[in-house]
Amino acid sequence: MMMPCLIIIAYKKGVNDTLAFGVQLVRPSVMSVKQKEVVHTVEYILDQRRQRVQSVCARIGIVSNKTSELSGVPSANLSYCAVQKAGCTMWIRLFKFMAGQKRETGNPMTLTKDLIHNHAPNFYKTFRRTGNEDRLAHSVRTMTVRNPYTRLWSAYIDKFLLPDFWFSKGLHIIRMVRKNPQIFSKKCGHDVTFPEFIEYVITIGHKFDYWNQDKHWLPASDICDPCVFKPSIIGKQETFLQDLKYTL
Repeated sequence: MMMPCLIIIAYKKGVNDTLAFGVQLVRPSVMSVKQKEVVHTVEYILDQRRQRVQSVCARIGIVSNKTSELSGVPSANLSYCAVQKAGCTMWIRLFKFMAGQKRETGNPMTLTKDLIHNHAPNFYKTFRRTGNEDRLAHSVRTMTVRNPYTRLWSAYIDKFLLPDFWFSKGLHIIRMVRKNPQIFSKKCGHDVTFPEFIEYVITIGHKFDYWNQDKHWLPASDICDPCVFKPSIIGKQETFLQDLKYTL
């Protein structure tokens, strides 16, 4: 009973001649079923994602009714709904470069993370959904999502392994989750562990109060509800480059 499984595994690995199994030689050409790899175009994959979202939204209506950060390139009729820790820095980099920031360099990668998020806000215009319904309805709408667990891991690395959130959210997490924290930890918030961070995220769930709310770890649908935004193109962090190229 195990022989066909072993033959299939070896055949998938590219054994094109013979496969030794004990004292028996089995040629792949005698296999009744050959597994063929199916390659889909980017357009097909994006269409499947869009249909999936449309089907779910038709059943549930809305998730959070949120579109926290809308931007894009008006002259290109492109609207973008940002999901933090899912490629938003790269998207904003492109938007600011197209709007003129560091354009003389000819290379958008000259825009560092600091330049993108802390300088020249005039090159990055956001807008609200209310009052811009017509603009959204008639534009190409894109958003990027990410595997939820790896997105949380990325948020932890960026905000807690590095010192970005130590004195704010780090302190809050330690006081809320850790039993008997050390005095230094309560003062600095520097040593939040990944399990503590996950426990905190599970505990706060979808809360939107001041201390708990943060777009770097709230679910993507709490930041940009696809049932409201109705994206034309749904990119994924895992296929970011091909989705980005297609959108552009």
